[in-house]
Amino acid sequence: MPAARRRARLTLGIGLALAAFGLASAGAAAPDDQVLLGDSFLCTTPEGYDQALAAAAATTDLAGLRQQLLDQRRCMTVEEDDLEDMMAPFVKVLERQGTKVKVTYEVEFYKRIAMLHRNFARIRFAGWTGEDRLRLRSEMVDD
Repeated sequence: MPAARRRARLTLGIGLALAAFGLASAGAAAPDDQVLLGDSFLCTTPEGYDQALAAAAATTDLAGLRQQLLDQRRCMTVEEDDLEDMMAPFVKVLERQGTKVKVTYEVEFYKRIAMLHRNFARIRFAGWTGEDRLRLRSEMVDD
């Protein structure tokens, strides 16, 4: 019986530790965390961002422009679906230059390889976008 009690105490201790870790990580997002708005350009340079906005205003084929900028490795588009995969601390501002900001964020991708096993990869994105494309996370969350 003493071995069973030890196992029960150990299981309870591990359970409490995991619960405390879960609560701590759930509250990891600060109220002033920032997120990108959907359909934002993320470009390699501030000038590239200005050029992408000008080209987007002058074209009727926005999808073609986005693909062209991506193929040229000048800009990418952060879409609504991408925002759901962002990890805390969401968007971190690295540098400011006028109305543009250099930001970074991480996305985690999962791939199921067997019933109980998954591969995952974390990718860090960084680039320039307009300061007006950032919002406080607290403004974006529906209560």
